[in-house]
Amino acid sequence: MKSLYLARHAKSSWDDTDLSDFDRPLNKRGLRDAPFIGGLLAGMGERPEVIVTSPAKRAASTARFFAEALGLPSAMVVELRPLYAASPETILGVVRELDDQFTRAMIVGHNPGMTQAADELAPGSVLHMPTCSVAAFDLPVDSWMMLRVGKGKLRFFETPKKDRKGAGD
Repeated sequence: MKSLYLARHAKSSWDDTDLSDFDRPLNKRGLRDAPFIGGLLAGMGERPEVIVTSPAKRAASTARFFAEALGLPSAMVVELRPLYAASPETILGVVRELDDQFTRAMIVGHNPGMTQAADELAPGSVLHMPTCSVAAFDLPVDSWMMLRVGKGKLRFFETPKKDRKGAGD
């Protein structure tokens, strides 16, 4: 059994119109939500062993915040260019190439690919992934290479808005 966490990057800034999409940083809300969700995952006892992220500034920053909150060494955050604006097929292809030494892995990327990949894993389980959301799936495989669409089971779906409401914020 493998566990996969699909995460959409935290909210990014559009303030500097001279920046390329790739270079957009997190905005104030993103800088608040990424550590919050990372801490929420840590509090739930969820700890991926590796985080593979798009190298876009907003995604890589989100991944680093998650890693810090989860106590994951920075060396276990891997930037992978094909995850930038990736299709669901590319995202699931990256998952299939993960080293089988990892039982729990996280992918941090962008919409619409992240929502579509979640829907392919467990159809109808996640209709939209807002910024900084995380969907966790149990996969009935011993090897990432054996990942098949429609075979994942959604274990939980967390969003900053939902969880802040639950915490009285």
